[in-house]
Amino acid sequence: MKITALIYLLLMSTLAFAWPRNNNPHTFENDLKTHFYSLPDKASIEQNYIAWPGSHWASHLGGIANRWSASNPQNFSYNKYSKEELKNLEEHLIDELSPAEKYDILMGRYDYPTVRREWRENSPNDTSWFGICHGVAPAALNHPEPLNNTIINDDGIKLNFYSSDVKALLSYQYAKIWKSRVKFIGKRCYAYSRDNIRRRQRSACEDLNPGAFHILFTNFIGLKKKTFIVDIDPLNEVWNHVPKSYYYDVYEEYETRENATPGTKKVLWVGAALSYAAAIAPYFEPVIGLPQGYYVENNYSYLLDLDENDNIIGGEWISDLRPDFIWSQEEVPFKGYWDKLNQVYIPRTE
Repeated sequence: MKITALIYLLLMSTLAFAWPRNNNPHTFENDLKTHFYSLPDKASIEQNYIAWPGSHWASHLGGIANRWSASNPQNFSYNKYSKEELKNLEEHLIDELSPAEKYDILMGRYDYPTVRREWRENSPNDTSWFGICHGVAPAALNHPEPLNNTIINDDGIKLNFYSSDVKALLSYQYAKIWKSRVKFIGKRCYAYSRDNIRRRQRSACEDLNPGAFHILFTNFIGLKKKTFIVDIDPLNEVWNHVPKSYYYDVYEEYETRENATPGTKKVLWVGAALSYAAAIAPYFEPVIGLPQGYYVENNYSYLLDLDENDNIIGGEWISDLRPDFIWSQEEVPFKGYWDKLNQVYIPRTE
């Protein structure tokens, strides 16, 4: 057992040495296969209704305090109903309340602490891509798509939580409430244009290494039947999405290339397509399987460096479209003020 462990550590140290800093796939996940011809050329995550499309709850619309189903949401300025008003309010108007309002009402907090926090931390002047995709993605990674649920609070007020209401509340936990273990590979690029990357930005804007990317998506989705989170925008903006499926083809094979990874004996030109859960408008029902719940396909082109045993040891991007970084986050608990989210959230199983 000790000899086996020593061999494993020596192997990992050898593999780690071969990969650029911040791009070692073996530090992101253990037990990865690197033999190119042992990796599936296509695969999909089908089970458990994870990787669901959802809104990024844009900051300029008020985040999860947005009355997304109202004809006139009055972002940042709507009247917050008192308990007495709610008891006499028509049900369809209660249905139009924001996810933040509904949860505060469920908790009997008619001073609306979640709404007030969202209005304080967001602004109608925020850039449109600002939001909580950094909460939506880990929620979609760790929790099956939520079903609709109806709960009556202790004051007798009936609250219909639609699937998107629950998605908002789940996402909010990861973005702003609880912390859990995060794994990360690659660095964020802050450049606004690939033609204008400054020297100090170069290392961050040239990763993620395509060899590491290929190893990760084929091992996770293809072999382990699980997934992770990708910032699909290669430049300054951050769009965190969860991949659901992939396929790839080998276009050409070469003996070597300029600046190949040391130890390269073969170079493959690969074209790959990954389908990601889209950022969509909020919707009343669970969306997987409906036209509203669509996925976006990104197409990548890159070179893979293989060693004498056909193991992937590095690579180089051809396409300008490339992932910026990859990460994952462990499931968080819902407790304290958020304990009742355990009652609100009903995971989809069929």
